[in-house]
Amino acid sequence: MTVALETVELGRDWGGLRVLHDVSLTVRASERHAIIGPNGAGKSTLFSMVSGRIRPSRGRILFEGRDVSSLAEHRRARLGISQTFQRSALFDNLSTLDNLTLALARATRHRRFRPAAQRALRARAYEQLGQVELRGRASVPAGQLAHGERRRLELSLALATEPRLLLFDEPAAGLTDPERATFVEIVRQLPAAITVLLVEHDLDVVKALATTVTVLDAGRVIAQGTPEEVGRDGRVREAYLGRRSRLASDMASGVGSPPARTGGPAASAGRRSDGSGGGDAPC
Repeated sequence: MTVALETVELGRDWGGLRVLHDVSLTVRASERHAIIGPNGAGKSTLFSMVSGRIRPSRGRILFEGRDVSSLAEHRRARLGISQTFQRSALFDNLSTLDNLTLALARATRHRRFRPAAQRALRARAYEQLGQVELRGRASVPAGQLAHGERRRLELSLALATEPRLLLFDEPAAGLTDPERATFVEIVRQLPAAITVLLVEHDLDVVKALATTVTVLDAGRVIAQGTPEEVGRDGRVREAYLGRRSRLASDMASGVGSPPARTGGPAASAGRRSDGSGGGDAPC
């Protein structure tokens, strides 16, 4: 199968501290690939280098066979790499529809449109909001959206560039059970033409989405395989220390799928995946 992303002996130093040790990673086209690991494992550093936010100290990053190690974020975006962020990048005073319309305008690299072109762009944005179940919230200012709705709008903005590789940085952080289930289902329905790489704390989300899991610890890859294979790996259990038994049961057994999508105030007030209930491992 075609390789979408490859890192070759990728490393990063901060001053005299080596935080990533020669990480070689292969993400195949159409794959849903998760990166997990305890706190301080180097996940965020690896993600930032793949996205172009920081440069590697050594090694190479290949996207569809092309060396992109020295390219800035915006140049990687033009090649087909898009990302969501832990922190919101929305214009809170603009409507949901206007946020997406602006993203589509940027993606087309045009700043001025004739009225007919503007109407076409807004129509396209409205249609795309249906993909993330936000069409009914099109006129609502982004600042008034619920947290789960904001995450879905951010996903729609990332899709505006029609990426072939989509990077998720902790997409389930802070979501309630119903919000998380909705988000997972939307990601599941993304076309196979989009390869997904995600860094995620929530093992339920990893179990539900990932076909391949890579585990980092102390800046090194210690395991890779299916969620079940990784859950049975003794090195992974040891890396999570006090959480080892929970990790093994979640990743190696049938549990870990997202909850059923339910509505109502009680459901909306359900357990959040930011650590206020079970289902998470330190990452």
